[in-house]
Amino acid sequence: MKSQRRHELQHNVLDAEIAKGVQYARSHRTILSWGVVIAAVALLVVWLAVGHVRKKGLEAQRQYERLTMDAEITEAEQMDGLKTLSQGRDKRYAALALVRLGDVYAMQLLGAMGMPAAQQGELAEMAAGFYRQVIDRYPDQKQAVAEARLGLGKLSESRGDLAAAREQYQAVLMMTELAGRPVLVRAQMEMQGLEAIRGPIRMATTTSAPASAPATDKVASRPAPQPAAK
Repeated sequence: MKSQRRHELQHNVLDAEIAKGVQYARSHRTILSWGVVIAAVALLVVWLAVGHVRKKGLEAQRQYERLTMDAEITEAEQMDGLKTLSQGRDKRYAALALVRLGDVYAMQLLGAMGMPAAQQGELAEMAAGFYRQVIDRYPDQKQAVAEARLGLGKLSESRGDLAAAREQYQAVLMMTELAGRPVLVRAQMEMQGLEAIRGPIRMATTTSAPASAPATDKVASRPAPQPAAK
């Protein structure tokens, strides 16, 4: 009996609370309606904003792929397009565009070996400038930063500054969040190449086989010829 009575009391309390809720909704019908409208508008704005950002991202991706993969685009068109993309709001493709700009100047440097040193230095500085922009402006874009550091490392190698090159490759190898990506494999290969260059040079030691005696020593050790008998 007590449990049944307790059950009835719980139902009565629940019914009373529901009745209060219905009464509140009736008396505040206008306010609740506006609340629903405002919430719906807010969700619509968020949905449109997300859609707009996604659309811009797809446009940046398509533009980047066209500039880097379309063989019919001239170098001048590619450079202009990459510079425009590097100023866009999409951080990922802006950073990647800067990397590709650095790569273009680095490739020009490879083909400028017969040109005056001043022109080679200008190309190297242009390439390095784009690589540094990636590191300074987009430090959170790890893939682009790693590629920019590889570019700086190769430029340092071309100057003969192996210590600076090693520093850049080591910085890439420290980016563990890129584990499994080809950029880390490239960094490892570049580091191994530096280690091979820095490998020990074998020198002659005191344990080496002695050189043969000079010919003059052999001649001197021979007995002097005797004069002929008369």
